[in-house]
Amino acid sequence: ADGEIARALSAVLARRDELAGRLSARRAQAAALVARGVSIDPAAEDAAREAEKLLARRPTPLARAAELVERYDAAVRSRGR
Repeated sequence: ADGEIARALSAVLARRDELAGRLSARRAQAAALVARGVSIDPAAEDAAREAEKLLARRPTPLARAAELVERYDAAVRSRGR
C-alpha cells in the first residue's frame, strides 16, 4: 500500500511540475512575442498569473491549474503563428 501511495504522489507532483514547466515556457515565448510587438490578450495573462498562484499552493488544485495553463498556452500559441 505504501508503494501505491508513493507512486500516486509522484504522479501528482510530476503533473504539477509539468504544468509549471509548460507555463514557464509559454511565458518565455510570450515575452519574445511582446518584444516583437505582438500583444497577448490581457485575459490570458490573468489566467497565467492565476495558474502561477495555484501551482504554488499546497495542496495544489491541479484541475483548475491545468485549465488555466491550457488557456494561456492556446492564447500564446495562437499569437505566435
